[in-house]
Amino acid sequence: MMTDADTAAFTARKVRASAWFRALQEDIIARFEAIEDAGTPHSIGVRQGDSSSRNGDAGTAPKTWAGAGWA
Repeated sequence: MMTDADTAAFTARKVRASAWFRALQEDIIARFEAIEDAGTPHSIGVRQGDSSSRNGDAGTAPKTWAGAGWA
């Protein structure tokens, strides 16, 4: 059975872990946004909402491993 001290220590660890993962997520997002911002609008259309540069042709579904023969 957990004591009050065990529960408090566990809660503190959860809070620290949550903050660490939130910081990691924010760092990863910022790095990907920096990569996107470094590209030209023609080469990276994700931030501009242009699906044609993501998928090859507008309206075409993105390639999958099996569909592209990569499997």
